[in-house]
Amino acid sequence: MSLELFNQLEQKITDTVEALEMMKLENEELRNE
Repeated sequence: MSLELFNQLEQKITDTVEALEMMKLENEELRNE
């Protein structure tokens, strides 16, 4: 597996994790209201 492919995969994973974190924070805010 080439390093370039690995870096692209890692970036996708990072983006996905960040999106999930944002969703989790939004859900907590909705629950607190």
